Formats: sequence, C-alpha cells, structure tokens
Amino acid sequence: MKNRVSSIELLRLFLAFFVIANHVWGENDSAPNLYFFTYLFPINMTHISTFAFITGFFLANKGKPKKLFKYVTTLIFYFAFNFIVSFFVEYFYYDVTSLSTIYNFTIEAWWYAFSIIFVFALYIFFSDKMAKLDWKVFLLILIILLITLSVFNNYTGWQATWLILVALFGSFSRLHLVNLMNKKWFLIVSILVLVITTIAMDVILSLGKIEDDELLKTSLFFKENNPLAFVLPLFIFTIFYNIKIKSKFINYISSFTLGIYLCMTIYNHLLYSLLSTYLIKLNDVELNFALIGLTLLIFITALVQTLIIEHLKKGIFIICDKNYWIKKKILIKEKEKLKKLSKH
Repeated sequence: MKNRVSSIELLRLFLAFFVIANHVWGENDSAPNLYFFTYLFPINMTHISTFAFITGFFLANKGKPKKLFKYVTTLIFYFAFNFIVSFFVEYFYYDVTSLSTIYNFTIEAWWYAFSIIFVFALYIFFSDKMAKLDWKVFLLILIILLITLSVFNNYTGWQATWLILVALFGSFSRLHLVNLMNKKWFLIVSILVLVITTIAMDVILSLGKIEDDELLKTSLFFKENNPLAFVLPLFIFTIFYNIKIKSKFINYISSFTLGIYLCMTIYNHLLYSLLSTYLIKLNDVELNFALIGLTLLIFITALVQTLIIEHLKKGIFIICDKNYWIKKKILIKEKEKLKKLSKH
C-alpha cells in the first residue's frame, strides 16, 4: 500500500459504490432513477470505463506475467469461496439444488473481472512497445479503435474490447498526459466538462427527448460503449488526481475493491429478497434513499467477506510457502539453542 495514491483510491471506492448501486437498481426494475442516477448520470455511465482507465494508467510499462498469474489466482480463490457461500444461500434460502444454477449465480456479475484478464495478457506483450510508440501514432490508433467500437458498433452492453480500448487510453494518459493533468487550467477544464455534461444530460432526460429505454441504450451518447464513456474517465481521473490527501485507511479499504465486486452479487440478491416486502411499500423518493442505504449495506457486507477471504488466502499461501517452513524450523532451532544457553 506504500505506492498507492489516496485520492485515486478514493475514486476506486466511489466507483465501487456505483457498481453495486447499478446492480441494486437493476434488481428493482420498478425503482425510478430520480436522484441517484439522473443527477449523477455521466459518472454513473462511466464507472466501468473509469475503472478500466485506472487499470491501464497504472499498468503502463508494468505488463508482467506475474501480475496476470496473481490476478487469475485471486479469481480462482474467490470463486471457490463464493461458490460455497452461494451453495448455502441458494440451497437453504432459495431451495436451489442445481450446481449449474449455483455456478451461474456465483459468477453472474464477473464479466468485468474476466475481461480484465485480456487486459493483463495484452500488456505482457505490448506494454514496452506502448512506451516506445510515438504519441501521435498511439493517439491515431486510439481514435480509429474508438470510432470502430462506438460509432459503428450497435452492441448496447459493455464489451471486453471496449475495456481494453479504455485501458489503452489510460496508459496513453500515463505516458503522455501526466504533465497536462497536473496543470491547474486542465483541472478547471475537467471540472467544467463534468458539470456541463451532467447538466446537458439531465436536461435531455428531464425534457423527455429520449423516452424509450431501448432507444436510450442504442443512442450514440447514452449507450455503454460511447465516445463520452471513453473521454470522461480522463477528466474524472484528473479531478481526483489533483486532490492532495494521504490516508492509510482509504488505501487499506480500497485495496479490497476487487474482492467487494466479486462478492457483491450474493448479497445483492439475498438482502434485496429479505427487504423486498418493506421496499414495495415505499414511495418513489423513499425508495431511492432506501436503495442507496441498501447499496451501502451490500458494500459493507461484501467488504467483511472480502476481509475473511483475504486472510484465509494469506494463511493458505503461507502454509504452501516452503520458505515459511524453513524459516520456522530455523527459528525453532534458535529458540532451542537460547534455552540451552540460558540453562548453562
């Protein structure tokens, strides 16, 4: 955690909250997005892209097989633990006995985690080449890919190829735009872009220019894979990048954001089911605030499970480490020698 930037770790936590919130609102299709999504729509729309941007930013010049191995090992460990938890939840609460159903339930929201595997794999081979690539050529490649994946792409959901593109933009920003991001005038521009975009989108939504939900998802600037979702992460990142804070607590909690994401699905379904009879009695305003509270509850619950998993993982890795047992034997021998010396 020594190399962590607290302001960016704060952004990670902020984005993790939005990830869970999207799934909470998705669980309750009847909930109107009055406050939480409407007035923070641009940030909500780009929360996945911003995560990918951060990944690419910190992976620049650091593509190593060890990182990919560690990441895949983490996914396997979390799957094993979550599958056991899912089995008990599904079997005892939902009376589900099908292992395939429990399997799907365990990894239901893991598409992002699987997509990032490709990002890590790509960087093993191309991170060094990116660093040597002329910035104009790099930018041209990004623009061509952006046009291909957004303008000429009718797919409305998130895609692994899109996340790779945004991660590449994050690396481009790390290699060529850091000096620009440190300038005060660019920080002001970033804030203005975010504010203007928020107001513009809220006006469009409030005026009912796009009433049909399917039309909203397929429109160029409102679907997930869109030019705004590509550009806005740079401005969001710049704003947080310029916040000067140092917090060990933020760094510590943020180090578990991946685990929180991997564990959230179980508790999203379970807690919503437990509270559904209460939620349906609320009016629109109360429901929005209740769902925000539910999002926080899922965040905390998933965090607790992540802490348990991380401690178990650490313990297992220690047990499997040969050097650990060798060191332990040496310590035991040294203690025995000290006892003999003290007797004499």
